[in-house]
Amino acid sequence: MGKMDVILHRPILDGFTLKQATLIRKADGGDVSFSLEAALRVPLKKKLCLNDKIRG
Repeated sequence: MGKMDVILHRPILDGFTLKQATLIRKADGGDVSFSLEAALRVPLKKKLCLNDKIRG
């Protein structure tokens, strides 16, 4: 494939690892799509029970 120029629209933040790159060839050039994996855990939101809000 060789060298390619890359324009990053957003920086790759600390705590993320590059897992996959998909190359797409087009007549006017091409695109690259990156898949990242986060090394950090995102807490799940607590489910809201509507019955608890209605009581009163």
